[in-house]
Amino acid sequence: MEMQAVSAKGNWVSYHLAYESGMDTLFVRNKEATKTYSFAKGYDGKFAKDAFFSCMLPDNVLSVLNLKTGVVRQLKEITQYAFSADGTTLVTLTETQQLTMERLDGIGTETIASVTRFYLNPTTTGMVYAIAKEKASLHYCPFDGNREHFQKLESDGEATFENIVWQRKGQSFAFVKSYKDTLDIRNGKNLYVYRLAGNKLFGFDANSVPSIAKGSRIEAPLWTRFMISDDGQRVFFYLTEPSATNPEKPLVQIWNGNDAWPYPQAQRTGRFDKASKCAVWWPDSGRFLRITSTELPKMMLSGDQHYAVTYNPMGINLSLLRILPLIFILQICQVEKKLNSWRINYVILRKSRPHMAVSM
Repeated sequence: MEMQAVSAKGNWVSYHLAYESGMDTLFVRNKEATKTYSFAKGYDGKFAKDAFFSCMLPDNVLSVLNLKTGVVRQLKEITQYAFSADGTTLVTLTETQQLTMERLDGIGTETIASVTRFYLNPTTTGMVYAIAKEKASLHYCPFDGNREHFQKLESDGEATFENIVWQRKGQSFAFVKSYKDTLDIRNGKNLYVYRLAGNKLFGFDANSVPSIAKGSRIEAPLWTRFMISDDGQRVFFYLTEPSATNPEKPLVQIWNGNDAWPYPQAQRTGRFDKASKCAVWWPDSGRFLRITSTELPKMMLSGDQHYAVTYNPMGINLSLLRILPLIFILQICQVEKKLNSWRINYVILRKSRPHMAVSM
């Protein structure tokens, strides 16, 4: 048995039971254990406060349970769904690209056609969705029940809007444009940030940065390898360089007993010349800075994302990790230091002094 979710007030809980037969079941039970509902092969269960529960079933069927009345209804051909933070709105997207925003209190329903995907902000108080018609468009919708608050943020007849990633505080989001012409040199080279406060759009074009190799590409934004700083001033992303797309297969393997890593591990995870490189972009000023390199391929950010520590894990002594918090507190400039073949490099991400350095 595995616990799945708890309702807002703790009156309901969902849990999953796995069976050898493969007929796994998702259960919903109240805290008094007087009411239990089961969903065979159910998954992705979510509560809307203490009023509704929904989960996905096989064949893209969404099951919606009214916890007050016990009534269950099913919606077919659902590819994506979510509840608003206040539990009053159910958002669904169908296989036919119809987006529906249904008020669970019965006030009304909004439907929008040709929607490719929607992206909830981290607080689930609003969302961005993309429409793919002859002219693609990007829209913002707050879950306040007011149709007049819907905003059309951007439109483009040559490209679609993809890979939307929200800032952790929900004040801005990033996306890329995928151009219909696959030979367009802007494909894989563009990155945009939209700041809701002031409705400002910022664009980054890798083709216009001389220090970025011609064959480099911006990796598609993913929440695991992409970040907009909490203050919204810096954007961290990864670049794939030309060498990374042409891995070499040596005819002869040379195993050196003095190497920090065994040959197979070095080939699998230690080919840092093949690894993507992290960079930072300041949207307001247009400044660009490459953070990681082949020599220092790994990175950690401080809590406020003002500082970055880059290091090379080959030959690292794990006990040295304990000194990092002290370094974060004490160092205010760029530092390079060798500790048992582990190189630590500080990059200051403040706009005022991004290139100051001190050697230790």
